[in-house]
Amino acid sequence: MKGSIPVKVGRLVANLALTPATCPRAFRHNVINGASPLDLELPWFSYAAIDFLAERLSPDMQVCEYGSGGSTLFFARRARQVLSIEDNQKWFELVTERSQNSD
Repeated sequence: MKGSIPVKVGRLVANLALTPATCPRAFRHNVINGASPLDLELPWFSYAAIDFLAERLSPDMQVCEYGSGGSTLFFARRARQVLSIEDNQKWFELVTERSQNSD
């Protein structure tokens, strides 16, 4: 995620306090890698929500989402089809390029 080091550390501390089991992922994603959800191919959800969805999505499902990004790539790896409603043409092109490169 983006932000200054103090912002990243603040996110990490808050995450540790609320959900200690997810601390290693939060530290790795936010502090060490500094990657965006698009880079990580993850939804911009809590780790608990990501884990919940990962356990329940199956290859026969279809997903519809408002706004594209890391979630689009996450869903595309787990579902048969993803329909993303996106209003930003440049962002749409970036996500489309990423999705074609990650196949």
